[in-house]
Amino acid sequence: MERRVMITNMVNKKVGVKLAEYNINKRWDNKGQKLPIPFETVEQLLWHPGFRNMIDRGILYIESMQDKIDLGLESEDTKVPTRIKVLNDTQIVQLLTKASMEDFEKELKTLSGTQIREITNYAILNKITSNYDKLELLRKITGTDILAAISINQKVEEAEAKK
Repeated sequence: MERRVMITNMVNKKVGVKLAEYNINKRWDNKGQKLPIPFETVEQLLWHPGFRNMIDRGILYIESMQDKIDLGLESEDTKVPTRIKVLNDTQIVQLLTKASMEDFEKELKTLSGTQIREITNYAILNKITSNYDKLELLRKITGTDILAAISINQKVEEAEAKK
């Protein structure tokens, strides 16, 4: 039986990998969608800069720690991700609403720019405004004013409701 690696789309965008030389044509349409790819193919894909970049930035994510270790993405004795870290929605909510500012800053330092933008997008989509200091830090890092974006989205929703 062929070993397969489950790869998850971690961003709110369509993501695709189409590389004829690796006989691969996969497309993830939604955040959280998982697709299996043969282990040997993933081993080869990691040498391709585009695919490797998507893994390193947390756009695509391999959840199985054993697969990450076997692929050389994590150290042998690792129990929790250290090199490539991706947060799920529950962890994002925890960070935005319950974590101390100190813990929030510390956590952001361990994340890729893509993951920090995902936190920002999550705050906008879910209208999380409970901690101004956290929103301000995210604005400084990403350049996105979360409060302004939420306000604009509300105006658009109101305008569409009036139609």
